[in-house]
Amino acid sequence: MLPSTLPEAWRWGEKIYENMGVYRSAVERIVAFFITDIQIDGRDNDTKKRYTDLLHDKLHIRRLLTEVALDYIFYGNSILSPITPIRRVLICEGCRKIEIPLEAAQSQLDLGYSWSNFGFQMRCPSCKRFGSWKRHERVAGDGDPLIIKRWPLQDIDLQHDPYTGRNNYIWKLGATYREDIRKGSPLVLQNADWAAVDAVRHNQNVRLHDVFHMKETQLCGQDNRGWGLSKALTHFGLTYYVLMLHRYNEALALDYVIPWRVITPELKGGPVEAEPAFQLGMSNFMSRVNSMIRGRRQDPTKVHVMPWPIKYQALGGDATQFAPKDLLDQGYDLMLNAVGCPVELYKGNLGASANAPMMRLFETQHVDLVDQLNRCLNFILEAVAARMKWEPATGRITPPTHADNMEQQQVRLQLAMNKMISETTALAAFGIKREDEKRQQLDEQQKDMELQQEMQEDMDQQMAAKALFPAVGATTLAGQQQAAQQGQSGQPAQGGQPAAGAAPMPGQMPPMPPGGFKTIDEYTAYAQQAAQTLVYMDEGTRRSQLSSLRKQDSTLADLVVQNMQTTRNQMRSQGQQMMLAQGPPA
Repeated sequence: MLPSTLPEAWRWGEKIYENMGVYRSAVERIVAFFITDIQIDGRDNDTKKRYTDLLHDKLHIRRLLTEVALDYIFYGNSILSPITPIRRVLICEGCRKIEIPLEAAQSQLDLGYSWSNFGFQMRCPSCKRFGSWKRHERVAGDGDPLIIKRWPLQDIDLQHDPYTGRNNYIWKLGATYREDIRKGSPLVLQNADWAAVDAVRHNQNVRLHDVFHMKETQLCGQDNRGWGLSKALTHFGLTYYVLMLHRYNEALALDYVIPWRVITPELKGGPVEAEPAFQLGMSNFMSRVNSMIRGRRQDPTKVHVMPWPIKYQALGGDATQFAPKDLLDQGYDLMLNAVGCPVELYKGNLGASANAPMMRLFETQHVDLVDQLNRCLNFILEAVAARMKWEPATGRITPPTHADNMEQQQVRLQLAMNKMISETTALAAFGIKREDEKRQQLDEQQKDMELQQEMQEDMDQQMAAKALFPAVGATTLAGQQQAAQQGQSGQPAQGGQPAAGAAPMPGQMPPMPPGGFKTIDEYTAYAQQAAQTLVYMDEGTRRSQLSSLRKQDSTLADLVVQNMQTTRNQMRSQGQQMMLAQGPPA
């Protein structure tokens, strides 16, 4: 049963991944424990943000690293290559003026597009020539800027140099892919690397150049021709043992979980000739019992009558007595320990009470996994820098955070407060990005300043109103006294006519002189007095009074509005001066 070749070992790893949920779940939890946030090392914050956004939004880096880690653990190998998406276009070899995307050429029936002898042929809409077209590749401007290809190990032929340890990676094109290229599958021709098309044409394979090979370590005496060997084979016996116990459990579930139900004639214990079943015959007994069972299935409430007593027995149903539950638990514990997954971590109860030295030992046991993932991450960053023409950058996975490093986090905060380490390093342990928090703080400060400015303007207006209120109140009181004298005498003061500039009644415009204004000074004085009265009125009354005044004299109304604006500015300035005179608050 032990695999004897590398393809058999890979197939064995696939079977474990597909059929052993406990093993797969344990490995996935180990991988999830170590794949945390990505830290980009560099001097420029904008460059860091560009790399971070592309890794998370376009490449989905955490999912990609998880898939690579699972390949690495179950196969013992993971081979990656960066692929730049292309946009293939066709150029007429006759006029060399028309350029048509391959996708559009395949969909336009009037061009007579065809794929023949590994070349493109169609009719040119400009020069009307029908013949071969020249292909040209451009970098695709939309969609994903980069594709990270995970190569199936069965499609790779590895040429190994045992002296230097270097490898050549040959892509063995599958039969289906070769046939798609020969037939001219539209989607395949739109995206295929033309080296693969040439390889199919000459019945060859393709050598891969930009390759990252992530493989398990091995002893120096093991010659696997450059391939890694999965750790699943090192505990093959335990895995086979657990699978064998599961197989026996399946047999028990089939034969011993549901009991057999048996109906027999009940014997009285006397002579056989006196038994009713013997007298009536067993064939009659069987027929009556089967009829009763069929009637029961059709109508559970039906009443059945039997001419003799019967006996019901349940045989089996004792699977729990034979199930190797303890052996299975022991097998799982041994297998999880061989995988390197603590039972507490698998069961999900690894809390703050975990032993800190054991946690550090757990991290050290899987340091090779983190090392390989960091190398894979930097390989991807190099590909991104080359594709996007960005400044090169390096990155790493943030060390996992768990309950026993709370003291270290506090020490980091103290070091950051003392300017011995950066705030970014201190806050990274809490999953907080310093740049985002700084932007949030600046936004909050700006909002606080806007609110304080609004409150200050309101207070300035109130203080200015209080400062001018006594003078306006005196003017209003003089107007009230004059109105009282008019009421007692029945005639207006000063010869029976209101004088220009007389104090107004409360809530009313000052009265205009009956004979009109004789001088410009009277005209200006009236506008100032009206403005001081209107500025303290409510909005509705002010609009009504100004509307009435505008009907009589629009120029005077404009002058009153101008004086009102001047009065408001004076009130605001006086309020500010009074606030400054009071000094800062205690």
